Amino acid sequence: MPHAMDLPGAPATALPRPGGDRADTLGAETARLAPAHIVAPQYRFFAAGSELFAQDEPIREVFTVVEGWIGLHHSLEDGRRQILDFLLPGDICGLAPFAGGPASHTAEALTDVTVTALPRARFASMLASDAAHAAAVIERLADTVSAAYDSLVDTGRRNATEALAHLLLRLDRRIRAAGGAAPGARVDFPLTQEQIGDAVGLSAAHVCRTLRVLRERGILSLCRQRLQIHDPSALCRMVGTDGPKAFRPRDLSGAPAKEYFKRANRESNHVAEEHSRPRRRQ
Repeated sequence: MPHAMDLPGAPATALPRPGGDRADTLGAETARLAPAHIVAPQYRFFAAGSELFAQDEPIREVFTVVEGWIGLHHSLEDGRRQILDFLLPGDICGLAPFAGGPASHTAEALTDVTVTALPRARFASMLASDAAHAAAVIERLADTVSAAYDSLVDTGRRNATEALAHLLLRLDRRIRAAGGAAPGARVDFPLTQEQIGDAVGLSAAHVCRTLRVLRERGILSLCRQRLQIHDPSALCRMVGTDGPKAFRPRDLSGAPAKEYFKRANRESNHVAEEHSRPRRRQ
């Protein structure tokens, strides 16, 4: 898989939103005026199959997903891997380990992906100076911890049907929160059966058989990378829950991501103005 340590991903000239609209590009004039030591955040594009960062290598930037799917996975020496999480628009990666050191996992673009990228030190200073953004990031990280607990129960205690049902419920909920799809509508679902299996500890063949059973019962359909859950109550009964947990809309992909840029632009302009003013002689 391609991976470049110095500058992973290609610069994206415009911000693709989850709904497909295009936002304005970062002003080239502002970037030109910024002093060399001011590092503005960037939109970055990664083709499917490329890596944002790799296991056992240092993480240099914090990424916020704007469009597409990212998989976080840990690989063993013999080639086996465990998918730890799937990232959708609004999700963040690159924070751990925050104190430094090599990454414990790889972040791989499962589809073509657009992200915002900030150097880790700059991301930390931005949070320290902006309580609203810090609170939003804490919310996202709290959701991530909750999802990790769910995944642990899926792989450790639920049987194959229960684990797969719960994963699909959780992903369906997150897809709708990220993209605003109506309940019961088909949603884009780009995962392969192998990737699903790596997330719940099943073989691709076992995933195929379980999906076929769910399809024959009229509970869901998954065809040509489109998922539709026809009977969410039946999935909930399999999992032993009343329904998917309430999930807050993804609020770090669109407007706040653009706000990072606006704020960086203001800081760059301010520093540029300070540097351009004639200094008084003491």
